[in-house]
Amino acid sequence: MASAIINLADLEAKGKEFLFTERKLSAQVVEKMKIKSVEDSTKMKEILMNTFDEERLIKCKVLKRDNNKIQLTINIPSLLIPYFDRTGKLVALQSRYLGTNENIPRFKMLCNSRKQLYNMVLLAKLQEGNKLYIMEGITDCLAMLSADILLLPFKVQRLSRKRN
Repeated sequence: MASAIINLADLEAKGKEFLFTERKLSAQVVEKMKIKSVEDSTKMKEILMNTFDEERLIKCKVLKRDNNKIQLTINIPSLLIPYFDRTGKLVALQSRYLGTNENIPRFKMLCNSRKQLYNMVLLAKLQEGNKLYIMEGITDCLAMLSADILLLPFKVQRLSRKRN
């Protein structure tokens, strides 16, 4: 289910604005990490219902019934952030709410996913003696990747991050 959502979704305007304008992340990194976004719940619900059985979508907690109405459980607008294991297999999917409603949680695991470490594929590339940088959040990790910090020969001594 999570794979289908990532494959069916696009990176839409609000997702691009957040990632490229606000966070100044690399388009190549965002594409490589397969980050997408959802801005139209009706469109995404329709795509999913044309691909999967309604009961399966409800069981996976992507859709919910509310007063005999079927609704998407992904808060709109949101980024869709896939988590991959060391081998590159998709193991979890998380949304990151981009709206302004403070009553909506910013992060939400989707498709019955459990919390995971992000960017585990990088561990498979590490060699003995390499430094491993651990960031607090996903966008911090994406910023490091965008700056090629994690791809350098690990000679960076000091890291700084400018905040607006």
